[in-house]
Amino acid sequence: MLCERCGQRDSLVHLTTRIRGIVSRESLCAQCAQHAPAVLEPAVAFLQEISPSSEIIRRIVTQDTRFAAAAYDFVWEALDYAMDMKRRADDKRASDGISATELLETFRTLALLRFGNGAKHRLNAWGIENSEDVGEIVFRFCEAGYFGKLPTDRREDFKGGYDLSEAFPEI
Repeated sequence: MLCERCGQRDSLVHLTTRIRGIVSRESLCAQCAQHAPAVLEPAVAFLQEISPSSEIIRRIVTQDTRFAAAAYDFVWEALDYAMDMKRRADDKRASDGISATELLETFRTLALLRFGNGAKHRLNAWGIENSEDVGEIVFRFCEAGYFGKLPTDRREDFKGGYDLSEAFPEI
């Protein structure tokens, strides 16, 4: 079977991606699997439909220019996806909120799926240099009244979540 992206080499990697209930399957050669994002365009379009109001993000970015608007959109997607997965796994736990660890792992997975080996470069271009920056974006949403938080939630929960160079290797 030939690679579904380049059509030139035998497919050695078989990717199954599930994003908000949408399952995508793709057979890729080793080179395409290594250098291209794994999310198919229909899944990307679906994720873009669930992004928050651009007005809310514009308001936040006007007040705090450390991060690009795209960074806020992407963290929103990770939060939404993490909450959806938690709800599907256990309706009773969904009201507990999302821990920093759960969000960071979801954020990492989505970034790798969306941007492949270019994830670290893309995140850095948006101003995200470490896991604390993801937490800062989350708390900016909370301060804007867009997300709620538990009394036990703290910015420090995101400290040392992972090193971006290790979480997003550039090959």
